[in-house]
Amino acid sequence: MFHCTSRRPVKILAVITAARLAGVTHIIEEGRYGGLSALMYALHGFKVTSVEFLPLDAATAALKALAATDVTLLDGDGTEILPNLTLGLTPREAQQTMVIFDGEKRFGAWGTYEKIKKKVAVAVFDDTNIGADGLRFVKHLQRHEVQWGTTDALWECHRQAETAPLKMLQPLQRLRASHGRRPSWHGGIQNLAAFHFSIVAGHAWRGQSATCATISNRSAARFCH
Repeated sequence: MFHCTSRRPVKILAVITAARLAGVTHIIEEGRYGGLSALMYALHGFKVTSVEFLPLDAATAALKALAATDVTLLDGDGTEILPNLTLGLTPREAQQTMVIFDGEKRFGAWGTYEKIKKKVAVAVFDDTNIGADGLRFVKHLQRHEVQWGTTDALWECHRQAETAPLKMLQPLQRLRASHGRRPSWHGGIQNLAAFHFSIVAGHAWRGQSATCATISNRSAARFCH
């Protein structure tokens, strides 16, 4: 199950911290892959709806066995499923809902977020810096949204907490196949430190004075000291 995930543990903890501070109780995840993140959110007490366009049989079976009552699994196109899940939410329900984009990426995910942002408290965009449009998308979020991302200096203390596992992955980075090319690994696990993500305050965020800067400062205080 967990061999197919690129979501670092410290990323999952950052998402949980943001959800707790925002009062989120329901996490909608677009992009299930190996199922680790969905299971972790459920084990931490959240209602989880996990959407996947191309579900893996092993991950699906494992989630059903390990979190049968806490995770709702929906298979299909997130661009259609996410609006169906959120646009009918009451104001109270919207205040308690987080959406994580780990299927659609960057501006593709942004297009779906534009449709539902009034109905979610928090949105998380994974792999924001990857690909030809990565840098442009990161700047777009910084310019237009109340957001906090792993390019922030405060992320360094979180990253240091993973020094040991990241060192264990170094042999994978040095491996070369017989033809001299580096092999590829599930989820790009050998390059986990290179994948960034951003947490964005949605329009249903409760309380106008709260910002993602508040989240990062509180999170840093709790996590690093």
